[in-house]
Amino acid sequence: MTWNGSTPSVTDRIFGAVPYLLPLMDVLIAGYEKPLLHQFPILEVALVPLMPFLQVYSQLLFNIPFAGMILFFVLYMAVVRNENLSRFVRFNVMQALLLDIILILCNLILPILA
Repeated sequence: MTWNGSTPSVTDRIFGAVPYLLPLMDVLIAGYEKPLLHQFPILEVALVPLMPFLQVYSQLLFNIPFAGMILFFVLYMAVVRNENLSRFVRFNVMQALLLDIILILCNLILPILA
């Protein structure tokens, strides 16, 4: 697979995948995974390594006001707007931020509809 004529390095792939932990943590905190885990309980094994990150992230959100918004703007300003970083990494960070925005909107709209 090429990305603008070049293959992304292993470090670019790792740094491109890490930002997707942000929307994943939001999904786990909101409880959107429960129907899937109810149907396929074996998938809980895949979530076990994420539990320390989930505890730290949930404590961060609980203890620091607007921590989610601060993290969003830090990622946007430090990564997405940084032209010195790989375009592959910046693209994946922006995609993760857009997923996070969709999850925030779902968290706002679903309680109204329920």
